[in-house]
Amino acid sequence: MRMLKILLPLAVLVVLSGCVIYTFADMGPYDFEDDYIPVNFDEGSTTPWSLDYSDGADYTDQSLKSGSPAAGASSTLILTISAGLADGKDIHFYYKMDAAGSSDTLTLYVNDFQEWSVSGDSSYWNQEDVYDSEFLIDGEGPNVFKWVYTRSSSSTVAFGENCAWIDLVEIDG
Repeated sequence: MRMLKILLPLAVLVVLSGCVIYTFADMGPYDFEDDYIPVNFDEGSTTPWSLDYSDGADYTDQSLKSGSPAAGASSTLILTISAGLADGKDIHFYYKMDAAGSSDTLTLYVNDFQEWSVSGDSSYWNQEDVYDSEFLIDGEGPNVFKWVYTRSSSSTVAFGENCAWIDLVEIDG
């Protein structure tokens, strides 16, 4: 009996005698400590996200930091999980923001539906747990997670860094 294992970014594909069986590997946590942004993250936007070496949620020194957009603009980070999810539908991550009062926001979209949002300044790390998301797709993928830091159009005066950070991203599936 021949068994072939192929490692994909977030899933293990097992081929056994012509049958394809999907088993789902640990989907995080992404702690960004390896000096690169994983390939299933797209940090591109006009104000891209980047590795930040000054602070991490787990008392290490790395996290992802949004760009600092102009007033009325945003910085977007996209995580695509090509595999579908099994039974769990939980999303866990840490975030913080250096923003102007309550006008700037960090929003999480799951498959283009708004799942969570926070506004205002938070100079310390906060843990966010979204349990049993109704927007995640079972079985076949992909699932797309999008964090958007938006600077309010009324934020004409720079306050701090005008950005957001995320760390320790984990998808239970």
